[in-house]
Amino acid sequence: MMSNRSPKVSIGLPVYNGENFIGKAVDSILNQTFEDFELIISDNASSDETGAISQAYAAKDQRVRYYRNSENIGAAGNYRRVFELSSGKYFKWAAHDDVCQPTFLSECLKILELKPSVVLAYAQCICINVEGKTVRKVDPWPAEKIASTFPAERFKLLLGEQTWDDNPIWGLIRSDVLKKTPLLGNYNYHDLPLLAELSLHGNFYQIPDFLFLNRDHGQRSIRAYDYRQPYKAIVWYDPTQAGKLIFPHWRLFAEYMAAISRAPISWRDRTLCYLEMSKWLKNNRQGLWRDLIVATHYLPEIGARLAKFEEKRSKLRWSRQVEQVVTEIEAIIPPEETFILVDDNSLGNKAFGKWQTIPFLEHEGKFWGFPSDDNTAIQELERLHQSGAKFVVFAWPSFWWFEHYSQFCHHLRSTFHGVKNSDHCVVFDLQRELTITTAREESRRGKVK
Repeated sequence: MMSNRSPKVSIGLPVYNGENFIGKAVDSILNQTFEDFELIISDNASSDETGAISQAYAAKDQRVRYYRNSENIGAAGNYRRVFELSSGKYFKWAAHDDVCQPTFLSECLKILELKPSVVLAYAQCICINVEGKTVRKVDPWPAEKIASTFPAERFKLLLGEQTWDDNPIWGLIRSDVLKKTPLLGNYNYHDLPLLAELSLHGNFYQIPDFLFLNRDHGQRSIRAYDYRQPYKAIVWYDPTQAGKLIFPHWRLFAEYMAAISRAPISWRDRTLCYLEMSKWLKNNRQGLWRDLIVATHYLPEIGARLAKFEEKRSKLRWSRQVEQVVTEIEAIIPPEETFILVDDNSLGNKAFGKWQTIPFLEHEGKFWGFPSDDNTAIQELERLHQSGAKFVVFAWPSFWWFEHYSQFCHHLRSTFHGVKNSDHCVVFDLQRELTITTAREESRRGKVK
């Protein structure tokens, strides 16, 4: 029986139409060895059996509190809502499709209680599939960097998309620190600025045990709401933004800058963080420019002129990138050789006329479209490999595959030798299969994406 006092830990589980996995997620939470917690389920007006399943758990266990929104307030609003309803000293977000091992809470809590400088504790991650089987183990961050005593060094580490794989956002966080942030906002990649801001308040600590199981499946938000189309994905975060003009890359920039200005750090550390943001601007200049081009469509005269300028500029940049891909492939693949080309069907056959190229996916020699899932991609790769393809080449327009089809790309990394990894293309030699040990060594050295 729970007393009227606040529990030590609050767990917030925002969900929308999660009947497929929510039972496994809730079971893993209720089976924690640490028991002084509340589980807050906020149902975002689901149309499936999510509500019935959640209410059944609430009826059986007083630690479970179920709320239902009268309308869909978007993922961002629902993530904020579960925290606003919480009362624990420590807080954790939970996803309806992930699983925590029984000692997850106790191990994270132990660190936060013993180490006041740590603001977020999380565990090493295993990626699982729909059936709950292990797909791969995620390599940990370098401990000396994430636990650095220098805020700017931690901020630098949190400034990139490497945070997606390690999943620290699902860790246990000090509630008093989280209250000083704007939480998860209504924009794409909203966990990155939040994690960066938290890193300016203190260290992160990764439990050296695989206690967090991140489920990868076709209905995940990052798949269902394509992150390459921010104007479509934004509706998942906030339905009220549908049809409105947004600046996704500039919004990220603004959130990072605001996080630095709010943080309780010295002027020296603040300056170092701003310097890191100047590098971020350079690395993301293409996305920032695209935001402005999209915005000019709302200004007909100026927009038309800028659109023509951007079209010429893009064609020139595109042709240079294609030439670079051809040059890099020439150094690896002999003429007349057969290779699989993953390029989103965007580069054309003329540039690769000296080779035999196979589009991916293909049907009767023509581009067939994108794989429906990772298993389809793996099966097609093996079929083409058996039919004589010697290499597989990823051109830069298809680099999104490395996140979107994570199981497929893990299969490539762990099976075949990566012979090229540049800003323009990634090449795997299908004639050279790896041992498990060699695959791990190559992955750690960053030889393949």
